[in-house]
Amino acid sequence: MEVHNALCMAQNLLFLMALLLLLGCVTVLHTSPVVSRQVRAWRQVDRDELRRALQNSALCQPVAEDADVDTLFSTYDQVLRDIADRSAPLHNVRRRADRRAPWFDDECRAARRDCRQCERRYRRSSDVVDRRA
Repeated sequence: MEVHNALCMAQNLLFLMALLLLLGCVTVLHTSPVVSRQVRAWRQVDRDELRRALQNSALCQPVAEDADVDTLFSTYDQVLRDIADRSAPLHNVRRRADRRAPWFDDECRAARRDCRQCERRYRRSSDVVDRRA
């Protein structure tokens, strides 16, 4: 008897939820998937340290005349990766993939991009003309 009452209550609850959804009284919250990617903190890199690392690397040494392109590219790739790993190590960044409102379309995205570009220009120059833009 208790099981039957519990089933009836569950059915009634489901029916009530469906009715509220149809009437628009309840909104269903959708959770956006979390996207993880690896990035480097390039803005925090000490440029003088980076310059010294490049000058002391194999890239700034004389190249043998008989070196082939594959070896040169491999050296270039490996040296730059090593320097990047030391200067700005990779770290994971997690963010919601789809956190924008449905009305946030390409036009809104372009307006926001233009606004941020004007903000950056003003921060660099501190010019009154750039502030008015």
